[in-house]
Amino acid sequence: MPQQSQFRFSQAKSISINPPSQTLHLSNIKGKMCEDDTYIKELFKGIGNVQAIKFIHIDKQKHMALVRLSSLEEALNGAALLHGKEVMGRKINVSFTKSKLC
Repeated sequence: MPQQSQFRFSQAKSISINPPSQTLHLSNIKGKMCEDDTYIKELFKGIGNVQAIKFIHIDKQKHMALVRLSSLEEALNGAALLHGKEVMGRKINVSFTKSKLC
């Protein structure tokens, strides 16, 4: 039986794991990436066709983006290739989201 110290997440921390979808949530991105959609489109070049982008600004330091790709396969590939990748000096986090982009 696994020991408590072997669990990846602590019991006190609430986590939410969403099922795979065409929409990815990118966090820990630099504000410069939110200036226009060129940076995001370049990031996904060769991975998938970006259909929509929505930028979210929490404050001057926290920036996120929702990115909808044209297929679930592209989103799965994008999450696998980009999660933890260093972009502009920061390791970005990529996860799936239930959020919809219009």
